[in-house]
Amino acid sequence: KKTVVVGNPAREEMLQHTREEGIEKLKLDSAIPVVLVFGGGTGAAALNRLVEKALGQLVQFCQVIHITGKDKSSEANKELAEKYEQYHPYTFIKEAMAYAMAAADLVVSRAGFSSLSEMAATGKTALIMPIPDSHQEKNVEFFLRRKAIEVIDERTVSSQSFADAIRGLIDNPARREQLSKNISAVFMDTEGEKFIVELEKVIAK
Repeated sequence: KKTVVVGNPAREEMLQHTREEGIEKLKLDSAIPVVLVFGGGTGAAALNRLVEKALGQLVQFCQVIHITGKDKSSEANKELAEKYEQYHPYTFIKEAMAYAMAAADLVVSRAGFSSLSEMAATGKTALIMPIPDSHQEKNVEFFLRRKAIEVIDERTVSSQSFADAIRGLIDNPARREQLSKNISAVFMDTEGEKFIVELEKVIAK
């Protein structure tokens, strides 16, 4: 009787920008698909390694915004950025994250609930690699039951299968549109209106 399901509101700034604004802000090419890869605020070493190994294939068909995480950037990232014009590594871009999300045609991420919530709020096609044997696998199950994401397994993925999974989605707009529609339907209140209403009821008492 004391429980109300209100969803998981997304940060307001995540809902404010168009793809065009994101492209312009981050100086990207509007004609080339954009893939945003991140593993949370501190990054994900396994995800970072996959990007580095697969990058030669990825830049053949997309632009990559890669958020490595604080203290996770390496000389390899800098060298790869110099080698590939379509690779854009950042350690952390708090202010520009909303623009990066807006620009992305596909998001590749861990399965933290806040990240998944923001993908749902923005209707992003998501390719998710949860931390093995963790609560993130439960998060993934929730979204998979709703056919809202695609998943890769860190224990079995290779740089080749990683690149293939990304290309498979980039080359299939109809699939991306369906995933976007499904993930958008996961939460009932991404703007937090119901959350605020319930808080106001408690305060009024």
